[in-house]
Amino acid sequence: MNRADIDSVVADVLADHLEKFRHDIERMVAEKALPPFAPPPVWSAGRHAAGMVIRHHNGLFCARRDTSDEPPSDAWLPLLVGIASVGFEWKDDRNMVLRVVLSDGTTVETEREFIVPIARGFWQPDATYHEGDRVLRFGEWQAIKDSIGVDPNTDTAEHWVKVTGRIRRAVSFKLDDDGTMYENGREIGSIKPLVANLLRDLTGGGRA
Repeated sequence: MNRADIDSVVADVLADHLEKFRHDIERMVAEKALPPFAPPPVWSAGRHAAGMVIRHHNGLFCARRDTSDEPPSDAWLPLLVGIASVGFEWKDDRNMVLRVVLSDGTTVETEREFIVPIARGFWQPDATYHEGDRVLRFGEWQAIKDSIGVDPNTDTAEHWVKVTGRIRRAVSFKLDDDGTMYENGREIGSIKPLVANLLRDLTGGGRA
């Protein structure tokens, strides 16, 4: 599941909740009939007299004094606070911030963490892994708990769970003519320093 897929799922969930909220409001209004009511005018640029009531950003405002300011401002008294806008953004690969701006200018934020699989490549002993991370270590593993230095291949299912079956992947090593070693096609290093140190020790070159 990539970022676009997650965005699509979150957008669908928000749309469903907002649609249900609209239906609930319509049902409550239908159950309790309201007297005839002429809504206040929508705010427009220009001079507004003290005491004038207008609609803006899904809220109602009353002018405290003669003003040309746009609500929300000190010149306007909020009578009914509504939702001006709803948006969300990703802080990182897993944490999403939902931001609601009210008609009086108040901003309300809430943060949620989504546990989604994120490929982290081959497991590294000094890396920090979080729940949902996937690594390769004689197969593919998914983290079920945060960890550092916990080898998936020797873990007792406390931090890692295998996601590609129970049978370990066959390990294949290859050494090319330059002394570079590969594990299942992945370069893991060169044996040249090891051979050089071994020859130095055998010939006494490393002795003081």
